[in-house]
Amino acid sequence: MADDALKAELSAQLAQSRRLFSRNLDRLREDLNVPAHIKRNFTNHSTTWIGSAALLGWILSRLPGRKKEVEAQEKERLKSVGKKKTSLLPGVARLLFTAARPALTAFATKKISDLASSRR
Repeated sequence: MADDALKAELSAQLAQSRRLFSRNLDRLREDLNVPAHIKRNFTNHSTTWIGSAALLGWILSRLPGRKKEVEAQEKERLKSVGKKKTSLLPGVARLLFTAARPALTAFATKKISDLASSRR
């Protein structure tokens, strides 16, 4: 009889422990649900969140751009690598365009003035 009472008492304690553990586990899951906390906080304080985001964006837009510093050795290495890989075509095209620029400008000016005078 004492054995049955002990079993019943242990069974009741075990059930109580399981209920406490289940309740604590549910609370822990609720506490660790970060997206739900953020969503609830945004719903309750939406003007503060939007104002903070706008202020942060404004501050970030005012920050100066990062200037990349390249050492002289690295510049020389990049130049030598660039010289090895570049072709002759861009240099020749740049030279020809520089030489032909006055003629192209005169031609464009004449065409634009002819077009403007014909519209009058």
